[in-house]
Amino acid sequence: MRDARGLTLVELVVSAALFGLVAAAGAAVVGSAVRMAAAAKRWAEAEHHARTVVERVVTLLRLAGYGAGGQRVTVAEPSRVEFLADLSGDTAGPEPHGFYLGSDGVLRERSGDGAFPLSTQDEGLRVTSFRLAYFDADGRELGPLPLDAQQTARVARVRIRATFRYHGLQQAVRDLAVEEHVAIRLAGE
Repeated sequence: MRDARGLTLVELVVSAALFGLVAAAGAAVVGSAVRMAAAAKRWAEAEHHARTVVERVVTLLRLAGYGAGGQRVTVAEPSRVEFLADLSGDTAGPEPHGFYLGSDGVLRERSGDGAFPLSTQDEGLRVTSFRLAYFDADGRELGPLPLDAQQTARVARVRIRATFRYHGLQQAVRDLAVEEHVAIRLAGE
């Protein structure tokens, strides 16, 4: 029969070892979950940033021709678009605006005489492709690119396809493709 005084030293050591193994396994599971949550958060932030960048292009491109007396798109290239719009109360008449992808993988906005980045590579997000296609009022694709002045006058819709490459934690690489279509106001609208 067993003595009722307590546990033996061997039982205490075995119990402590088992508790240590269970605690270590639990810590590993919690650590893994924390890393996965951090990676998911960074991906969600990168995805939000990418979609926000494209939405900026869409929003301003919709204003092409505003206050420009019938002139709208002035440059239509595969990865560069420029247009006229009166978006500033400070300047008389329409100003040049546009978007283009630099060789450094940064999408830039041109506004008036300046240009500024819409995307950066600071958070591991790089624009790998910024492709534009131009369509007339009947839905026919215009080309070849770059469009000449006669063709740019017929642009009624622009398709934007942007691909972003995300370098996440532990060197995980993911691509995100965003596509939008923008209706351009026609002369007289």
